[in-house]
Amino acid sequence: LEPSSLGVHQQMALTPAELLAQQRTLEVLYETRVASLERLVGFFVVFHTMAKAVEQFWSLVSFRLLAYDCSRTQSRLRVASAASPVSVVRWDIGDDSNLHDVR
Repeated sequence: LEPSSLGVHQQMALTPAELLAQQRTLEVLYETRVASLERLVGFFVVFHTMAKAVEQFWSLVSFRLLAYDCSRTQSRLRVASAASPVSVVRWDIGDDSNLHDVR
């Protein structure tokens, strides 16, 4: 954002509505970039703290029969990185005779 072109004396003459309108863009950028990330990290911290407390609770209450390791209960999400099983076809525009399989 570029700094306001108004001087200090001109800014003091603005009405509150005009001042808020000037700051709207900055507030929107702060909310969409910084504040939402702060809330997300805060949620992760609270959720992890809760999960550790539950892990310790079950370890004590069940005499280690229902104990579990919180770090091993994560989803093991795998991302497919292999090539597509469908063959790749290149199409040269304009002529159907140029349709051929590229392997």
